[in-house]
Amino acid sequence: MSLLGQLAQVPRLFGLPIVVGAIERSIAADHFRMNSPEIPDKEIRRLTQAAAFMSAVESADLWMREYASVEVATLIAEDTHDVKETIQSFHQGYTNPDGSTQFEGRPIFRTFHIVESVLYAKKQDALLLQLADHCAFIVKRKLMDRPEFEELYWKIEPQIHSTTDPPKSAHILIPRKTHR
Repeated sequence: MSLLGQLAQVPRLFGLPIVVGAIERSIAADHFRMNSPEIPDKEIRRLTQAAAFMSAVESADLWMREYASVEVATLIAEDTHDVKETIQSFHQGYTNPDGSTQFEGRPIFRTFHIVESVLYAKKQDALLLQLADHCAFIVKRKLMDRPEFEELYWKIEPQIHSTTDPPKSAHILIPRKTHR
């Protein structure tokens, strides 16, 4: 746990904001099966992972609006074949300034801060992806109520803004501040 603790201090030491998108798999699976009873498990996993990514993108956009409203951002994601096509499709939708703003009477997320295509990298080649994965590992254990990860969670918590304390929802929103 010592090495995990040291790594958990990196976001605070470098003033890195942490934005997380998470979805409870069992609830998502029930939702997908309710709408499409014959949907394969592999498709549910793919859509759930893409939806969690979308949740993180929305959180990043909220962060951009509040802390860097005149700047733009590019997304970097792990290069995984399973969800790459779905993420690209979602990305084209929420970055299209001429697209619809409503679907079935509900607002559709649209960003003007996140530009370019999603860039994909292998985790072993991208240190920030490795750090993001470490933070996601800690947050997931916190959401699972794993007490042995409490200390690690509180090391990254200053970089996370949540609507609940500690976060119980599946969506952690915006970091408290930026450091330039």
